[in-house]
Amino acid sequence: MRSGSLAYLLTLASDDTSVPDAELLARFAGNGDATAFELLVRRHADLVWRVCRCELPHDAHSAEDAFQTTFLVLARKAGSVRGSSVAGYLFRVARNAALRVRKRVGNVAEATGEVGVEPAEPNEYSVAVIEEVERLPDKFRLPVLLCFFEDCTHVEAANRLGWAVGTVASRLARAKDRLRIRLTHRGMALPAVLAGASVPATTVRAAVMMATTPSAVPTLLAELSREVLIVMANAKAKWIGGSILAALLLTSGVGMMARTAGPGPEEPKPVAKVKPAAKAPVPETPEASELKTLQGVWRVTKIENNLGITTGKRTETMRWEIVGSTVTAIDGPGEKQRSKSRIALDGTKSPKRIAQTALTEPGDKPGRKIEGIYEVKGDNLRICFGEEGKLPTEFKVEKGADMGLIELERIPYGIRDLKDLAGEWTLIPDGKPNDFATVDVYRDVIWMTHEGKTEKAIISLDAEKGFLDMTLVEGRVKPMLGRFTWKENKLTIYSGIPGAERPAEARAGNGVTVTLMERVKK
Repeated sequence: MRSGSLAYLLTLASDDTSVPDAELLARFAGNGDATAFELLVRRHADLVWRVCRCELPHDAHSAEDAFQTTFLVLARKAGSVRGSSVAGYLFRVARNAALRVRKRVGNVAEATGEVGVEPAEPNEYSVAVIEEVERLPDKFRLPVLLCFFEDCTHVEAANRLGWAVGTVASRLARAKDRLRIRLTHRGMALPAVLAGASVPATTVRAAVMMATTPSAVPTLLAELSREVLIVMANAKAKWIGGSILAALLLTSGVGMMARTAGPGPEEPKPVAKVKPAAKAPVPETPEASELKTLQGVWRVTKIENNLGITTGKRTETMRWEIVGSTVTAIDGPGEKQRSKSRIALDGTKSPKRIAQTALTEPGDKPGRKIEGIYEVKGDNLRICFGEEGKLPTEFKVEKGADMGLIELERIPYGIRDLKDLAGEWTLIPDGKPNDFATVDVYRDVIWMTHEGKTEKAIISLDAEKGFLDMTLVEGRVKPMLGRFTWKENKLTIYSGIPGAERPAEARAGNGVTVTLMERVKK
């Protein structure tokens, strides 16, 4: 074969990034080029291994099974995977494979009579990172996978994806920001490194041998790869919504897998699982209870001190991220200014008290402490800091005093990107749900039907700032800049006049149109 020539081997060995994934897939799918497939495995091995280890952190043997299964699936589906999205495809397959392996380990423990023995639970932190990476849109997920899981430089990732280097850098920064927001909502911080050690060389060689030599595939791995194909085919069929397509998907690659794997073993009969006695819950301290109400991400809506009042556009880039008792204050596009502090709360006093100690505040000495009062009303937080050694008694800045009043609004967790808006909604034009006033959202398109009239608009969303903009497809082409709030499964959109500036606040008045929607219950 031409691909087996010395020149071709030297090309692969000297500069593996010069050969796109698409060409390697085509060579393997077209003529079974084992060398091309080996380069694909080596190129993406760290990504697959790290995902498997995140899901199976205490069981290296099971992680190897999931790793081999992932590349068996790639070998079977090489002809249908797009070259530019191999990393994304392997990420999804690896996660499915690891979940199937973990389930099978549990079933085997039950079948062999190991009563009370359960498979090791995955690390909650690692799984949370994987879950949130999976939630990212492709344009943000792919640079994360290449740069953080495969250790590519921005230049290498740009070459792989066919993007400009600046595009990779900007999308990677936005992806990190989204991950930080979402993990903060879950009480976690974004790690400096998203994954662990590299895959053993022997595991890579085994993956290449089994994927290119069907007769060398153990029955267990053949069964696992068949199960993963079925699970992924079913998931895709449900998303498309066609039962005929589901059947086609299931027969396209599963038939060959069934022939390779041979007849599967009988399903073991379930054995009763004896769970250990639950530990008595540790009573929550009053301060921990108060801290829990503040966890999450808050945007700054107003700052008042002896220099005046700051609000509107000047506060749009300011936010607080509260994880445990640590506050990270962010100010400026691209997070140019960041400071950290630690807070201590006393909810037994009236008004409630707060003490904030600087940790890494720019322009200030770590250890500086200020005290004040605070109150939380729904998704709104208000804090008033007094002069040094003086505690305020009300939420008011005294004239000429060295005090500060800050108001914040919680960034709604229920709506984080356009995917969270997808589906059917009921318009509430008069304060009550109306079966004849409906909204349908699909990707970035929204259809609003009211009183027999339907309007179509293109929407964009920035959950961190609370922005939701709409541009009507017909008639007025200027965008309607707006804000949104989310509470109790209801979405409220505050839209300005087409072409006008964004409303300064999420409230009615001054030409602001208010649209209230409630998600249709399935």
